[in-house]
Amino acid sequence: MNPTRLKYLSLNQLMSELQSKISANRIKLSTLGLALGVFAIASSTGIALLTKFEQVQKENHASVMNELAIRTGAVIQHELEEALFGPISLAGVIQETGKEPNSEDFEAYASTLLAEYTKVSNLQIAPDGVISQVYPYDERLVGHDHLVDPKHEFEARTAMESRLPNLVGPLPWTETGSSALVGHVPIYIDDEFWGFTLSFIWMEEFLSGIELENLKASGYEYQLSHQHIKSGEWQVFVQPDMADFQADVEVPIKVPQSPDWVLGLAAKNPAVSPRFSVISRGGIIVTSGILAYMLYRLLALPGVLHDLVKKRTADLAQLNESLSREVEERNRIQQDLKVANWALEECSAGVVITGLYSESTQARFPIQFVNRAFTQLTGYTAAEVVGYNCGILQGQDTDQATINIIRSALAQGIGCEVTLKNYRKDGSFFWNDLTISPIRNDAYELTGFIGFQVDVTDRLMAQTALQQQYQKTVLLKHITDKIRERLDRHTTTQTAANLLRDHLACDRCTIYQTDADGNLIFIAEAKADDLALLPESDINNLDHALIQKLLTQENAVVIADIAQDSPNCRKLFCLARSECEVFAGHSYFFSASSQWFVGFAKLLRT
Repeated sequence: MNPTRLKYLSLNQLMSELQSKISANRIKLSTLGLALGVFAIASSTGIALLTKFEQVQKENHASVMNELAIRTGAVIQHELEEALFGPISLAGVIQETGKEPNSEDFEAYASTLLAEYTKVSNLQIAPDGVISQVYPYDERLVGHDHLVDPKHEFEARTAMESRLPNLVGPLPWTETGSSALVGHVPIYIDDEFWGFTLSFIWMEEFLSGIELENLKASGYEYQLSHQHIKSGEWQVFVQPDMADFQADVEVPIKVPQSPDWVLGLAAKNPAVSPRFSVISRGGIIVTSGILAYMLYRLLALPGVLHDLVKKRTADLAQLNESLSREVEERNRIQQDLKVANWALEECSAGVVITGLYSESTQARFPIQFVNRAFTQLTGYTAAEVVGYNCGILQGQDTDQATINIIRSALAQGIGCEVTLKNYRKDGSFFWNDLTISPIRNDAYELTGFIGFQVDVTDRLMAQTALQQQYQKTVLLKHITDKIRERLDRHTTTQTAANLLRDHLACDRCTIYQTDADGNLIFIAEAKADDLALLPESDINNLDHALIQKLLTQENAVVIADIAQDSPNCRKLFCLARSECEVFAGHSYFFSASSQWFVGFAKLLRT
């Protein structure tokens, strides 16, 4: 290739890369400028809205506080006006009669007025300014001269000269150590000054009556002040708790013929907390910065979305693969469960699965599952046993020691193998070869038990029959051995009778032989000491049909009650008629061959 061409391509490539970088930087700068613009707009807008919000909050707060102050001031003004109603009424009575009422009339009239105007502490009559009567009576006030006392003279003379009622105070009262509001009502008779009717309102009672403390409970501090009637100086007579109290709202309160009071209210907490204002502004700036940064990242780094989508796609693929494996595992587990369930259902042994406790039936180790073999073995359906334990299969003669072995194994959470007598639903019994094993979860926590039940009744019955046959064989061998020890016939048969009676624990064992004519021949007998010997005359008179019955039966012939069959029994066992009536029992006979048979008698002595 031409070297000039190579140089030209390299220069073009360099210029192209340079233009790409310049373009990328321009994009970054424009993106940064846009982000900064968004930051400025968002922060300024947020701060403007916050300022507006704070202004509205302050206005609302001021409006609420102003309304509260006006309402409270109106209540105070109403109470102050009512303070003069009582003495005005009392003055009217005196002007009408032209004289001071006696004490009984005064008390009656004053009590009626105080019942109506409850805020007034007491009413007084002061001819020439000197208190003569007080109701309720207070000896500390009687004799006080309002026109002479320098603390009260100015207010009293102002009312006297203006001829108008006034309410002044609070004024200190040295006699009581308290301050009070005093209402002066001047009385003129025939244009001559007669004196005053007065009303006292102790300040403590007045303030508690108008419930100013509710303002504090609502989050406000209050102050009451007025301009002194004589000096004109402003005085605060109800002090706030705040040291640097500055009233946010002031409301004037009209006082009859006296300078106005002023109620000042100040909020304990500002409408907008300075901390809230600072934190909110900081939050707006931080939020605006985050928004601008996110916009910058979104516009300046478009590859982020691509990488994010790629990563999410890979995550979804991995999750899908994991879900596929989980579905396969669940299918495998379900298949295993189906196989296990089929195996349990088809198992020839009865299978029982139990839990640990049932809330509904209050049963310990409640049955949760039984297979078909269990229902066939016991006669109970699954619905009849689920929720209950296997105690329903036990009966009164179920061995208690075996039950205790089962209970101990269940309490310890271990397995056991026992054979016990159980009962079916229809009441029939069966011998149950029971194997119990604990069931535990992955954390090796006990969750229940599984039991396998096998009916071994036939096997045990066969074992019992075999054992009985073995005992017979041992008995016969023992008899044979004893017989062999003796060779004569009488001794041999007598030995056999003695051994059979001892082994069977009966009262009499008798051995007979028949002759060619079918008659019985007495051979030997073993008897209890209180029974008589068997005479041959009784044997010769036996019923021939009875003898044939005894000889032709393969199994034992039973006479249920000796007393009811006394003739034959008496002959066979040498029992007198009186003995047959006294004794009650059974006689058992069995034939050893066509010529020999042995009889046994077991008598129950009553």
